[in-house]
Amino acid sequence: MMLIIMIILLNHQAMDLFDMSDGYSSLLEGVSRVKCPVMIIGIQTDILIPCWQQKEIADLLKESGNYMHRCIVSHKSNRETQFYVSSHL
Repeated sequence: MMLIIMIILLNHQAMDLFDMSDGYSSLLEGVSRVKCPVMIIGIQTDILIPCWQQKEIADLLKESGNYMHRCIVSHKSNRETQFYVSSHL
């Protein structure tokens, strides 16, 4: 059990340290490397990537000329939302 917790914590730390602008003059320049369509599925109750951050990512992708689609899913609980999203993909 302790190993699983350590893996989850390391994964969260890696996500926190990741920076698309690393080595580029701006975040927009870093994001413009993405050359495929992107779909952002936001969850209203997400505390790891809140809706305002999802919108920032979507706006940057759009500004860089990439095709993207963003939708927000809202349900009573996170478990319910995860089931809804995975069953509708």
